[in-house]
Amino acid sequence: METELIINLLVAIVGLSGVIGAFIGIREYREGRIVKRKEILFPLIEEFDDETKLMDIAKNMLDGFKFRNKGWEHPIDYYGIENLKIFRHHKNDGGIDDIGEIDIRNGFDALLDFFGKLGYLLTVKLINEQEMEYFRYYIEAAAKSQAVKVYTSNYNFKLYENLLEQLGIKPI
Repeated sequence: METELIINLLVAIVGLSGVIGAFIGIREYREGRIVKRKEILFPLIEEFDDETKLMDIAKNMLDGFKFRNKGWEHPIDYYGIENLKIFRHHKNDGGIDDIGEIDIRNGFDALLDFFGKLGYLLTVKLINEQEMEYFRYYIEAAAKSQAVKVYTSNYNFKLYENLLEQLGIKPI
């Protein structure tokens, strides 16, 4: 009888230690996922906020700013988001040789490619919709922009379109 009690006690201890081990493992797994998400999200935020990047031109234009950098050919009023000529197809509607237009288009390429990267990370669940809030203002501004609509219809930005679909944002 005493042997049976010892065996039952040992079984209970082993079972309890297994349950405790499982809880510790789950907690460490969750903590590891949070750390991993931060390792993904924070560099994205840094990349997005880097004002030296070309995408900053696109973000400023989506905010309604007009500006003219050195070497740009036209007056400042030409370089606004409402000038759809800037976003024309370079093969079908005439070449692009104005440095300002090239910079603006490169900026939108960079921004839309960045949004595509976010869409991919969202698809594979490395970031979630809640973490997209940091970028949502510009994602929605791009979706509401006639210029972006023209540009994305002229060129293939499938990952950007997938991002809009995943976030339930309908472009104009």
